Amino acid sequence: MRSLSLFLTLATTPTTLPAQEPGLGAMEWLVGCWERTAANRRAVEKWFASRDGAMQGTSQVIGAGEARETEQLRIFESSGALV
Repeated sequence: MRSLSLFLTLATTPTTLPAQEPGLGAMEWLVGCWERTAANRRAVEKWFASRDGAMQGTSQVIGAGEARETEQLRIFESSGALV
């Protein structure tokens, strides 16, 4: 599994990247499973491209052997912007 810490580092580090495909295609790098373990808790995110053209994700924080937080995530394009 890829590390969620890599995601957080990349998401918060200012960089100059080559031009990417506009819109939702620029988010395809999220597809897969991301995990971060720290002390006594673990965060796991799973992303996939859904049939309707959006990106779907689930996130779960596990501590003391049980889910502490769970959320459903969705990224889609509306009026040319990602929401």
